[in-house]
Amino acid sequence: MNTWLLVAAVLSAGICWLHTFVGGRRIARPLLTAPLPSKPKHTSYFCWHIVTLVLAALGIMFLYAAVQPEGVDVAWVAVGLTASIAVYGIVMPPSLRLKYTDHPQGWLFVPVAIVGAWGCLS
Repeated sequence: MNTWLLVAAVLSAGICWLHTFVGGRRIARPLLTAPLPSKPKHTSYFCWHIVTLVLAALGIMFLYAAVQPEGVDVAWVAVGLTASIAVYGIVMPPSLRLKYTDHPQGWLFVPVAIVGAWGCLS
């Protein structure tokens, strides 16, 4: 078993949990009660659930690679996704003049990408 990829799987599962249960209360519920037209509101809500599925898939991908040595290619895909999400999440707030204290999500993916890459290389 690849311990580094197992750690990446656990971290990914933690992010998925945060997104689903903490973010659901703080972001998704208020979105649904916001006075917005139906199309952008429900499209955003659909996107929320797409993100939930992607976050769950990342954990599954890392877990698969942790227990199956031939799954390293799957782990590299997960590393690429987490690194891309990290970069976008770190660049977006200052580019929109937002505070990291309000939008810290990108930073959550940095350790996952690092630990995942380390696991792929070991």
